[in-house]
Amino acid sequence: MLKLLFYELPFKSNFIKTLYFNFRVFPFSVAMKFPVRVIGRAKLIGLRKGCVELKHDDTPSFSIQLGVVAFDSTLTTQLKFSRGATLSVGKNVRIHGGANISVNENAKLTLGDDVLFNHNVFLACSNEMTIGNHVRFGWNVQVTDSDFHVLYDSEKKEFLAPWGTVKIGDYVWIGNHSSISKRSVVPSHSIVSSYSLVNKDLSGAGESGCLFAGIPAKCKKSGIHRMFDASLDKHIQGMFNGSPSLPFDALDEETKKKFQELHYQY
Repeated sequence: MLKLLFYELPFKSNFIKTLYFNFRVFPFSVAMKFPVRVIGRAKLIGLRKGCVELKHDDTPSFSIQLGVVAFDSTLTTQLKFSRGATLSVGKNVRIHGGANISVNENAKLTLGDDVLFNHNVFLACSNEMTIGNHVRFGWNVQVTDSDFHVLYDSEKKEFLAPWGTVKIGDYVWIGNHSSISKRSVVPSHSIVSSYSLVNKDLSGAGESGCLFAGIPAKCKKSGIHRMFDASLDKHIQGMFNGSPSLPFDALDEETKKKFQELHYQY
């Protein structure tokens, strides 16, 4: 804790906003552990006691990082809460610079463990949105659970509610510039290709490792999985030697064992 207070907190964080966030949102005993770290430029709107709920009692210091700099340190990150809005969040959540996340009036946003939002993600939760564990969002992804406006169906003579829900499962990778809209479900162990539109429940694809692509997105290939362990990914990248693919049997026994331990679901 002393190292945190005197070294890491002042010199590697937005000191004032990190203090403000934690003590504004959490009880004193929780705030003293600094579960949230604010980095760089950030707009924090509507913070109040209870608007952020930690899913784990043992969430470590700096487990939730807001404004992470990967490419551009000039970006401003915005996190906004309206009246009655709540965010339930797990461990190891990283929100990169330029992200704009709004939890609107009485809405509920749930984030699992090991979730990453890359630069310029736009997420607007107006009703209910659930994001599972080990999920990656590429840059410039848009996720909304509302159309924000009422529509009128003149043939059926009825008004259509703008709100819906969004559910994203575990071990999901959402490619850059993709859009996820209301009433969408992205099943676990799947990939949404760049520049795709998800606007419906895709869980009926029935295959593990679906690669969804297109407007609207459809399952183009099954059995395709992303690795979520960065060190293993980098190690295997170094083994290709210019080849477009690498047989599993080409791995050494230690790497095979580690892969099977980390990716038992395959």
